[in-house]
Amino acid sequence: MKELVAQRVPPGDRWTLLEDESDIVFGSLTDCLNQIYVVHQATQFFIDAKKGQIHDMIRYKIVVPYATKNSTLMYKYYTWSK
Repeated sequence: MKELVAQRVPPGDRWTLLEDESDIVFGSLTDCLNQIYVVHQATQFFIDAKKGQIHDMIRYKIVVPYATKNSTLMYKYYTWSK
């Protein structure tokens, strides 16, 4: 599932984050992607150039406990996208 995180601000190649309370406008796509990485720890982006939107994948994490042969409790971490 994709989440809209940034939108282009005309004119030119200026971008702003949607969740950010401040009105910071980034002067380039690279600066905006860097800020998305800092805020969301996202490494995959979906850019719709025609709509002027940047989407991030919503990721889910789950921790599953399991016992080994010698009854030691271990954990497996799973991450998936919806």
